[in-house]
Amino acid sequence: MRADSSQRCGAAGELIAAKHLRSLGHEILAQNWRHPSAELDIVSQTTTHLVVTEVKTTSAQNYGLERRFSAYARARQRLAAQELAGRLHKQARLDLIEVRLDLKNARFDLKRLQNL
Repeated sequence: MRADSSQRCGAAGELIAAKHLRSLGHEILAQNWRHPSAELDIVSQTTTHLVVTEVKTTSAQNYGLERRFSAYARARQRLAAQELAGRLHKQARLDLIEVRLDLKNARFDLKRLQNL
């Protein structure tokens, strides 16, 4: 997959993930936000939590993208989530949404992992 195709694939996954979070009652505060410790794909809030969501998108047939979300990246994003949550007096949570795009049939599958 070429770089521009990969970027489009990633952007499509992030739009799908944001729509999914809205359907669950999340208020989206920011997308692709740069915090000093990490780039955050989606920052949202619920009534009790500030949620930083990492989005991994693929057009391959299998899941398992959480393996590409390294412990180092998780730690940096968790730190950013805790800092931002403190400002809003909420609990921090780090989630992962995996989006698998079926480009041939214009469909997608989504898997959400909470509290990483």
